[in-house]
Amino acid sequence: MTLQKKRTRLTFRKKLNLLERLENRQTHETVESIASQFKVQKSMAYDLIRKSEVLKEKVKSGINLNMTCLRTTDSGKMIDRAVIDFVATARAARYPLSGVELQQTAIELAKEMNIQGFRASRGWLQKLQKRYKLKFRVYSGEGAAVDQDAVENFRLLLKDTCKDYCPRDIYNMDETGLQFKLVQQKSIAGSGKLQGDKPVHDRVTVVFAVNALGEKEQPMVIGTAQNPQCFRRRGKPQGITWVKGKKAWMNRELFRNFIVSLNAKMVAEGRHILLFLDNAPTHLRNGFDKHRTVFSPQKYNVSHSTIRRRCHKKL
Repeated sequence: MTLQKKRTRLTFRKKLNLLERLENRQTHETVESIASQFKVQKSMAYDLIRKSEVLKEKVKSGINLNMTCLRTTDSGKMIDRAVIDFVATARAARYPLSGVELQQTAIELAKEMNIQGFRASRGWLQKLQKRYKLKFRVYSGEGAAVDQDAVENFRLLLKDTCKDYCPRDIYNMDETGLQFKLVQQKSIAGSGKLQGDKPVHDRVTVVFAVNALGEKEQPMVIGTAQNPQCFRRRGKPQGITWVKGKKAWMNRELFRNFIVSLNAKMVAEGRHILLFLDNAPTHLRNGFDKHRTVFSPQKYNVSHSTIRRRCHKKL
C-alpha cells in the first residue's frame, strides 16, 4: 500500500527563492532536481514558473513574505462576518444548520451585499470551519427547551409550597411508554451479515405516582384491550391497575379516574397530599378534597421555519 505524501506549503519567501533558482538554473540542472531540494513536487515548480508574474505582483504589493497564502479579501471578510453572525443567531435560537444550508445562506448574503463572483464551494466551507473552528456537533438533551426564568420562579414557588407538607405527602405523577415487544438490535452471532426484522412497536402506557420518600402508589397500565388473552389464562397481574385506552394513551377520562381513586384513598387515610404534574393536555386542573395540584412551568416551542426567518431578519 502506497502512503500518500504530505503536501508541503511554502511561504512567499521560499516561493521567491524557488522561482529564482528555477529561472537561474544551470544547464545540467532539471526542474525536478531543484524541486526535490525544496522538498516539493515538480508539478508545483512548473506551476510556480507559469504563475511567476502573479507572484511578483503580490510581492510588490507589500504582502507578508512569511505567510503561505493571502488572507481573505475585504469582500470575503464581509461574507465571513455575516455568516458567523448567522451561525451565532441560529445557535441562540437552537436552529440546527447543515453544511449545504450554510452554503446557500452565504450565497444569499453575498447577493444582498452586491458581492459578485462569490461561490460557496465545499472548499470554502472547509476553510471557513478551519478559520473559525466550526464543527458539526450533536444537540444533546432537552435542557434548552426550558425557560430558565420560569424554572427559577418555580423553584421559589416549590420551596414555599412544600414547606407545609411532609415528604410522605409530596407526590409526583407522570406517564411513560413501555414497548414490551421490542427486542435489542445487537446479537452474538458468527460471521456474515445479520438480516434485521421489522420492529414491533406494540406499547402500553404506565402511570406512576411516587412520593418524596420513594413510596409509590399502585401503577395504572393502559392497554388497547379490556381483557387481553394472556389475562384469560393466567388472570390479571397483581400490583397494577389495568385499564383500556383506544390507543393505549392517557386521556382525560382515565386521568380523572386515576385521580378520583387516589383522592378516595387519601380521604380514607385522613391525609392531605401535594401532587406535582406536568402540563400535558390530558391533565385536568380540577381540584379534589384531599390533594393540592401544582403544575410544572410551561415549555415554549418554536418551529424551525420561524427561527430561520428570525435569523435572516436579524442579519
